[in-house]
Amino acid sequence: LAEVARLAPPGAVAEATAGSTMLCFMGYVIGPTLFAAAVPYWGWQVPFLLCAAQLALMGAVQGMLLRRR
Repeated sequence: LAEVARLAPPGAVAEATAGSTMLCFMGYVIGPTLFAAAVPYWGWQVPFLLCAAQLALMGAVQGMLLRRR
């Protein structure tokens, strides 16, 4: 949140931090909802594997971005 505030244009810190927080909380609501909706169709294993794949992908992306610096 501090990084969002630091990068926000002067006078728009409140809007930037509010938007960042809103996206974060949307993830709290949408993620478990999608997981719960997927379980009846694919069982527990596929949703867990999708979560693991997403985590691995984001870790790889962050690793590549950090190497560029």
